Amino acid sequence: MTNQNLLLEIQVGKWEDAVALARRLPACVVFRGQENKCWRLQTTHERLRKTYPDALGPDWLIEYQILEEFQRNAARFLSTFPRERPLDWLAIVQHHGGPTRLLDFTYSFYVAAFFAFEHATKDAAIWIVNQQKLEMGATAILDPSINQINPKVITPPPSDIELGRRLRKQFDSWWFNQENAPVAVVPLEPHELTDRPAIQQGLFLAPTSTKTSFEQALAATFAKDAKNFDTPSVIRHESTKIEETLQLIGTHDVIKVVVPRSAHKPALIDLRSMNVTAASLFPGLDGYARSLSFKYRMAEESRGPVEVVQELFKLAPGP
Repeated sequence: MTNQNLLLEIQVGKWEDAVALARRLPACVVFRGQENKCWRLQTTHERLRKTYPDALGPDWLIEYQILEEFQRNAARFLSTFPRERPLDWLAIVQHHGGPTRLLDFTYSFYVAAFFAFEHATKDAAIWIVNQQKLEMGATAILDPSINQINPKVITPPPSDIELGRRLRKQFDSWWFNQENAPVAVVPLEPHELTDRPAIQQGLFLAPTSTKTSFEQALAATFAKDAKNFDTPSVIRHESTKIEETLQLIGTHDVIKVVVPRSAHKPALIDLRSMNVTAASLFPGLDGYARSLSFKYRMAEESRGPVEVVQELFKLAPGP
């Protein structure tokens, strides 16, 4: 393993610079927004384990117990149930705020940006992972037969749908053999999508084992050293050097774009014009109520009270 070319941190000065980079990224990447640039890539399961280090039992056993209890009580709250697939049940637990090994990602840069900026009070980060490389690495670890070539048989490579199906099957099978599960992170979509992940263009990055941290498993899937998460390559992006930045992005597996707090408000205004808001991403009254916090962001910084009221309520300026 090598610690080179795993994580690249890109510091941008303006929202427009981040957007310009996003528009030039390959289609094979996925995104995650985090409201604090110092936060690591950690699942809720991992964070709870660190909060309660003296909890008895292996991680996988506690996780089994959580899922079993959720399944037994689900009939009180759900009218329909997923098939007997661990991933689909874990997705429901994650959807309702329970602890799981799943980490939310999205295919949309703009959705990730919204989650990064919505409640941020400090510089935020948008994480970018090369899904294509991740699938290749996970396949080599979990399903190596898929890469074995028989020179006597012409076999086309699996389609994206077939590869996703095989990786989902591998995840589910290793779930029932956690003590021997290999360490890898797999990009997965549940077999059955509900409204929220469909609207948010969501997917999960899921470790097959809880023996290591999420970042260690992610690094192992890329055959890299996890120490690079502590000492990433760091560059300050300038709009006039976008080609140089794109070249560096192409040589790294994980990208962390740091966006300063001063750029969040114009970004949220821009996202609102695209209808990327809490009201659209969380259908229903809860999402609409959550979206009203945007009023506070509009009222901050240097404008006077008259200008704030005019913008909030779209009043015409006085004579």
